[in-house]
Amino acid sequence: ALSYRPPKDVYTTENLRIEVIRKVSDQNDKVYHLVSAQKERLWEGGKVCQHYDLINTKFEHDGEETEDMLYHADTTLSIVAWPDSVTLNLKVVLHGHQRGQKFWSEGVTLRIQMKDWEIEKEFLHEDIPQNRAVTCSLHCNLNDNRDKMRSELNVNCKMTEPEQIMGTNFSDYFNCFLLAKDGLFQRSFKEGYTDIRDYDVFEIEVINDSNEDFYVPMLLFVQYLANPTGCVPMICDENFEPTGIHMQLSKNWHNKKMPKYGRFYFHLPVRANSSSKYFVRVAYGFYGSLPSASHANLSLIGYGGHGSRWEQLAIGCWGETFCMDVDMGCVPRVITDTRMLFTRDAVGKMWGWSDAGWGGDWLDTYHNDEKMKPYGWKTVYESHGPCLTDYKSDGWYMTNDMKIGIDVSSCVRSFRSDDHTRTLISLSYLFHSDFETSRCSFFSMGGAGDLYTPFVAYGCRDGLTEELRVDEDLEINTYFVERLELKGSPPWFVGFPGQELLDGKSWAKGFRALIIRKYLGIFNNKQYTNPSISLLSVNRTEQVKANLNLLLSPPSDVEMIRHGDSVIFEVEWITLPKKAADYYGPNEAFRSHLLQHPNSWRTIHQEAIQNDLQVGVSGGVLKCNYPVIIQATDESCVEVTFEELIAENPNYSRVPIRFEGLRSRKFALYQMMQNGDEQRFSPEVHGNDYWQTDYEVNNGYSLSFNITLDASKPKWLLRKCEDKK
Repeated sequence: ALSYRPPKDVYTTENLRIEVIRKVSDQNDKVYHLVSAQKERLWEGGKVCQHYDLINTKFEHDGEETEDMLYHADTTLSIVAWPDSVTLNLKVVLHGHQRGQKFWSEGVTLRIQMKDWEIEKEFLHEDIPQNRAVTCSLHCNLNDNRDKMRSELNVNCKMTEPEQIMGTNFSDYFNCFLLAKDGLFQRSFKEGYTDIRDYDVFEIEVINDSNEDFYVPMLLFVQYLANPTGCVPMICDENFEPTGIHMQLSKNWHNKKMPKYGRFYFHLPVRANSSSKYFVRVAYGFYGSLPSASHANLSLIGYGGHGSRWEQLAIGCWGETFCMDVDMGCVPRVITDTRMLFTRDAVGKMWGWSDAGWGGDWLDTYHNDEKMKPYGWKTVYESHGPCLTDYKSDGWYMTNDMKIGIDVSSCVRSFRSDDHTRTLISLSYLFHSDFETSRCSFFSMGGAGDLYTPFVAYGCRDGLTEELRVDEDLEINTYFVERLELKGSPPWFVGFPGQELLDGKSWAKGFRALIIRKYLGIFNNKQYTNPSISLLSVNRTEQVKANLNLLLSPPSDVEMIRHGDSVIFEVEWITLPKKAADYYGPNEAFRSHLLQHPNSWRTIHQEAIQNDLQVGVSGGVLKCNYPVIIQATDESCVEVTFEELIAENPNYSRVPIRFEGLRSRKFALYQMMQNGDEQRFSPEVHGNDYWQTDYEVNNGYSLSFNITLDASKPKWLLRKCEDKK
């Protein structure tokens, strides 16, 4: 997979040459050779397509750096990379002031060459457009399919309700069919910060008169999404059943020139001599009966001068619920915004932004006083939602000279729910040098200076170990608790009931907690199966008397982390409303719990134990117990039993379950009733909108659902639907 960050020598290799040639009468043309750029910006990145540009470019003339191009033009090089093609787009805006017009009075030629691909485009003075922008695109295609598709395929697209015809031109810039509409979409449902329960629906028809099958590259461009903070597109068949065709979710609400847009990249399979029809649904607030879950690549272009990768997760469309800056391109930590679900603000308003306290981090360590920084991330969005998101990234934390490194692997998931937010994070580190443990943490929660944490509670599966009142005016950078081993059996939990965010905003607010579901550290050839935590007093505003960061720390008896040591753990980051009156969601069991236990560690403990699932599987192999992930081995039926469910302590959450390795997407989920009957699970609202389908060439289809567990009906069946078309 291509990383969004281009190699540093990409402009100076012999395989790539980019030139702007100035026409000069009665003299030799002046050739300006692009040699570097001071800034790269990510527009979109994901499983299907990478799109970034390079700005603040520098040029050479006759082997020497020149400022001619700086004074007389603005140059941007953009790169659009698909699995089978790379497109280089050169845009030069010729300055229109008197001196600039004279400089380019004889015209200009643009030339791009990469290996055996080359293009040259000449613009005489009279050819230069009024906006003074000249462009050139070089398509480096690994086959001739795109040329065939441009000539052989007829593509039609429209929004269906109300009907609005869209353009379907083949874009030279994106090197694909671009599906877009001039102007704004007219919608039949309410937009913005409200409970959006309807979908955008787009009908796409591809007519193929050739004798060849194609995977057609496409980009659906939606300007002014109904609400960009939470949306997820999915490709469906004519019955609106999800097909599993991956649709890349990239968006931006920071760019004022293109407000609130979504760019959804995908490939459509089209058979020879046929007409194929697909439907794209874009869910916002709700998918079916539950809020949708989404994980998007959010572009920061337009937010200050930033342009790095940003991971944005949302439940519903009422502001992001969890964000990450894994490259630390914008802020010096991985975890940034964390927010609430179904929580009223200070004046009782619903469907708006919230805050549960900013900040957290993954690995934080030093080597010889140098902070290790992330490098070389490779990222894959296995699924953007809407039932269960799945994001994986691998890379390193390294010193600036790249001689000292730590292998890092991560997986981040979120899913539909109607009680509170959950973000599931798996991390593993493999150390390739020695590190002092005094300046090391494997994970942290906290970072905002306006966060008041008067209490901290921690415990294990058996219940509360201790709840402590935090010393007020505790000196900054001192430990309230240092490298304390959490006793008992997993899952362990640490939380901050009573937390207050003293930022002056009227947003909905709650409190945070961390559940540690699995932990294994190997240090100096010794295994540690219980995690250790530290609670560090950090910077705070004047009105905040106590502010603690939670750190997942090395064990107290480990003074040095050695070459070859490792740590693997799974944590669940949750945010909770303080009391029942703050919660306006539909989950009555959760509301009842909050009435009995407001602002309490008991809510954290309930979440820890209710989803410490004991799962039995027949017809498949259990890969993960939370979320429940099963690799199917039986082609017709998979049976799942949830053991040790306690009737008097019911599970009020929606449990995500995913079946992988299916040869077909035509399966249905059933719940076994007490009398032995099988009841079809089908909580649809707009038709077939309660499950998610994903497809991988090497592992077939995956189906994801969000179910409620019942002690009296603990068995579920996934059956193949032979009668379905």
